[in-house]
Amino acid sequence: MKRTTSGFRLVMCIAVIGLLVTTSGCSREIFSRAYSVSGKITDADGKGIGGVAIAFSGGFGTATTSNDGEWAKDDLKGKVTVTPTKEGWKFTPASRTVSKEVSDVDFVGGCYDYAGYVEGAEWRYKVSSAFIYEGELLTGEYYSLMEVTSVRREGEWTYYDVAKTSIDSDDEIINSSVEVVGRKGMTYYNIEMDDDGEIYYCDELFTAPFNAGDTIGDFEVIRQESVTTAAGTFTAWYCHVSYDEDEVEIYADLWFAPYVGIVKIEIREGDIVAQEMELLSYEGQ
Repeated sequence: MKRTTSGFRLVMCIAVIGLLVTTSGCSREIFSRAYSVSGKITDADGKGIGGVAIAFSGGFGTATTSNDGEWAKDDLKGKVTVTPTKEGWKFTPASRTVSKEVSDVDFVGGCYDYAGYVEGAEWRYKVSSAFIYEGELLTGEYYSLMEVTSVRREGEWTYYDVAKTSIDSDDEIINSSVEVVGRKGMTYYNIEMDDDGEIYYCDELFTAPFNAGDTIGDFEVIRQESVTTAAGTFTAWYCHVSYDEDEVEIYADLWFAPYVGIVKIEIREGDIVAQEMELLSYEGQ
């Protein structure tokens, strides 16, 4: 009887081990089974965003959204992180994790402003100047503050109220003004309005994004390069203009970092750096 019991237990043990091994093998098979996922990427108004690159962790490559924002990916296995990217855009959520077939891996994108203009954005610059007076070289410096105080949308236009203030080293205000920048599509304008809010002056500033040969005001866009200021190191567009003034050759250089704005300006009169403006800080998007 004792032998029979031991034999029975041995048989049961083998059966249980076999069941566990079989179950475990089945779980691995299910876990490694390939699956497909899909979704859509839209802006805040529900319009599809095309050309978004979607990366998949684990070496599963990438996908790209169609013009209506839709995308799909086959042959994924295990847990995979899905991350959308597109220059000038941020997405919510930043990424999502999938582990089975689903068709609603959706994201909402928001476009960064090319000039850094969002409500509450602030730029702080240090401005150094030099000039010759009665044969003597005089120098000085002050600070320039710029803030987007309000943003309003009217039809195809977006208007930015930009407050500009110059202060000396003792934080005393030298002068201040409020300017209006308008954007229609991706073209920015210097706007002047009457008391009734009607535009009576509109001068094109630039169209984004930049390419070599474009213009920003009187400046020609030359090339992209790295530039460092007190605010950090930026990949910026280097722009240049030169002209004669009172028989003196004037050279002006400007560096514009996409999604931040102007980070540096240098103006030379002959051999003298007459004015230099450097970005100290930017808080915005």
